[in-house]
Amino acid sequence: MATQIHSIHRGDALANPYILGTTNYQDVRFPGDLRDCSTCHVNNSYQVDKVGAKAMVASPGGFAPMTGPIAAACQGCHDDQATASHALANTTPLGESCLACHGNNAEFAVDTVHARVH
Repeated sequence: MATQIHSIHRGDALANPYILGTTNYQDVRFPGDLRDCSTCHVNNSYQVDKVGAKAMVASPGGFAPMTGPIAAACQGCHDDQATASHALANTTPLGESCLACHGNNAEFAVDTVHARVH
């Protein structure tokens, strides 16, 4: 679900058009600032640390058969092959290692890389 929602809202900025059934969402434009995650997410639920799901899901973009739930949400917007490769390289039988670099207060935390510069 996270991949679908993010892909639809990112629409025109995706590397690969998001198509659901016969509908191509590439012309969809989010009416706000996509970097403001709190527009849709409550209680900081956009934070990597808050993803409670563990089950692998169908991989966005089809670069791999399955991907972890954190990577799937990220790949809803960051849908290029390089991002998919990064996610795959950082997933082991123990799970996703996203928190190491993208968790709260990490060097590449969501709030840091999605920060709006005023």
